[in-house]
Amino acid sequence: MEQKNWQAILTAVLAAVSAAAGQMGAAVGVLLLMMVTDYISGLMAAYCRKELSSRKGLRGIIKKLSYGCVIVVGLAADWLIGAGFGGGEKPMFGLLVTMWLVVNEMISILENIRFLGGPVPEFLRKWLSRLHSGETDEK
Repeated sequence: MEQKNWQAILTAVLAAVSAAAGQMGAAVGVLLLMMVTDYISGLMAAYCRKELSSRKGLRGIIKKLSYGCVIVVGLAADWLIGAGFGGGEKPMFGLLVTMWLVVNEMISILENIRFLGGPVPEFLRKWLSRLHSGETDEK
C-alpha cells in the first residue's frame, strides 16, 4: 500500500479513538508526556549519581507500563457503577486515577530537576505535593 494510504488509515483510526476517549484521551496523552519526561529526567539524575543501570531502567519502564493496569481498574469501576448502580451521574474513577498518576509523575520530574541543580519554584512543588496528598485550603 502506498504511504499516503497508510497515513490516511492511521489518521482515521487515531481520530476515532480520540473521539471515543473524550476527556480520557487528553488525560492519557498528558500522562504519556509526563512519563517520558520523568524517564528522561530520571536517566539524567541517575547518570549524575553514577547509578545508571539497565536493570533499574527496565524496572522503571515496567513500572510505568503498569500504570495502564491501574487506569483500566478505574475505568472498570466507572463501567460497573455506570452500568449497574448509576443514578444518572457519570463516574470518573478512570480520569481521577489518570490525573493522580500525572501529578505523581510531575512531582518526580521536579525531584529529578532539583537533584540536577535546576530551578524548581517552591510554589509549584508545594502545590503538587498538596494535590498528591489530597490537602485542601478548607478547614
